[in-house]
Amino acid sequence: MSITCKLLMYCWVHALCFSHLNKNQLSGAAKLFSSDMVLIHVLFDGNNLSGSIPETLGLVQTLEVLRLDRNFLTGEVPTNLCKR
Repeated sequence: MSITCKLLMYCWVHALCFSHLNKNQLSGAAKLFSSDMVLIHVLFDGNNLSGSIPETLGLVQTLEVLRLDRNFLTGEVPTNLCKR
């Protein structure tokens, strides 16, 4: 995914409640999350995401459903996501 697509995705996701982007062949690292986002469902399963799960994802206070399976993510699940 190009930088332009990443920026557009950031702006688009920033105002969404449901981000169902599963099985879309998205690649690269997912690092575009902040505490002022309103996200309830984040479904990124079945893509080609790599790297670690960003700790900033745990800052999204409204998050209820998170699917990251079937990607190429490494490392531990951030502790701020485990405390929900």
